[in-house]
Amino acid sequence: MEHLESSIQFYDLIQMFNAAVHLIETKRDYLDSINVFPVPDSDTGLNLLLSLRSISIELENKKPQDLISVKSAIKKGAFSGAKGNSGVILSQFIIGFVDHLVEPMTTESFRSSLINGFEKAEKSILNPVEGTMVTVMRKCRDLVQESKEETIPDLVEAVFTNSQKYTLETMDELDLLKKAKVVDSGSLGLVYVFQSWLNTLNGYKHRSLSFNLEEFHNEIDEKSINELSKQRFCLEVTVSSTGFNEELSSRISKLGDSYLEIKDNGFTKFHIHTNQVERIYTIFSGSILKMKVDDMLTQSQFSHN
Repeated sequence: MEHLESSIQFYDLIQMFNAAVHLIETKRDYLDSINVFPVPDSDTGLNLLLSLRSISIELENKKPQDLISVKSAIKKGAFSGAKGNSGVILSQFIIGFVDHLVEPMTTESFRSSLINGFEKAEKSILNPVEGTMVTVMRKCRDLVQESKEETIPDLVEAVFTNSQKYTLETMDELDLLKKAKVVDSGSLGLVYVFQSWLNTLNGYKHRSLSFNLEEFHNEIDEKSINELSKQRFCLEVTVSSTGFNEELSSRISKLGDSYLEIKDNGFTKFHIHTNQVERIYTIFSGSILKMKVDDMLTQSQFSHN
């Protein structure tokens, strides 16, 4: 039998996700400033904030009163609000995490849910790059699998502390980050999410970072930006999952890079960096439910001038 402090209630989840929105909001500008991967378009902080805010809005609108309703609202908000490369990866983690939660939400349930979230996020990426958000998640998954913490706050603290270490390591794992002299922005955003969860579970007592992750200055230059911009547009498309099989997924993924996809309730949302927006639009021949296109080259040049 687990101790009382090693279990949480559905309303604790609501508070955890609301806290994540508030903390990312205060860190948005810094996250944007050190964003260089996969392209230096200075929007990682914004994308993480919009992705998390969508969850918070869904929770506020639905006002769920039990775990099943909370899980449904979080998953819906995460799917519909996922923005950008980092936002989609974070949303995949969140969907996998809450999908595995059961009552009572004990330490073992929470541990299993974290592992499921990390694995779901990793599986969403066809060609993962080392030194990025998915690397940190994989290391966190291994940590959680081997962890012995007996309470949920202790487990989250272990993830929070070690995710900082893993984020610091990204600078040595990815040449682009080493060149820009920054850590991976999406990974640091993940650290902040865990920090906000820990603060909530500890009665809103603020826990500071254990590693120096907030004094980096992006030294990427315009020449490097132009060299990195092989794909100009960031495309996000939502379609029905009917007919969206592995063959179609593979076909779309070959039209660019940074391809990610998430599925929920009969819908598929995919994210890709591409120069072939019109071709992708034509492939779905009028079946697109939602589509968003950003010009990353313009964003990069504007943010670094």
